[in-house]
Amino acid sequence: MDRNKTIIRAKLKSFTNIFYVLSGIFFLVAFFLLLREHFSSIFLACDLLLGFIFLFVPLGKKITISGNLLDYQNWFFFHHKIEISAETKIKMGMCYPKWGAQEFIWKISNHRGKEKIKIHTWYFDYKKVNAEFEKLAGYKIEFSLANIRF
Repeated sequence: MDRNKTIIRAKLKSFTNIFYVLSGIFFLVAFFLLLREHFSSIFLACDLLLGFIFLFVPLGKKITISGNLLDYQNWFFFHHKIEISAETKIKMGMCYPKWGAQEFIWKISNHRGKEKIKIHTWYFDYKKVNAEFEKLAGYKIEFSLANIRF
């Protein structure tokens, strides 16, 4: 195992994680109830798949820092990688998506904004992640109430 590798996993007590787990349990219970009613196999397969996806979504989120490479795994199979260099900018602040909510994010950008990663802060212990990002970037990561465009 690499000693310079740091893995930060998502908080399990996050409200959104509880929502996903409850949704997964709902779909699995619906699958077993609908199994008795002889629904189509495609409908039952989709219901079972949604149940397992929602049930295990919280386990898939993690940030891996290995040397100067940062890997953000969202869900199970979506990886976003970025190499941290001297020109990398790491910001923590507010983001306002098109659907109208307010989110706290880390925005990590390289090559004058050509490579970007957006990591939602509510999944992780932001103090621990900020400490790791400060070690990686070499400067203190400050929280800003400014609007971060993405």
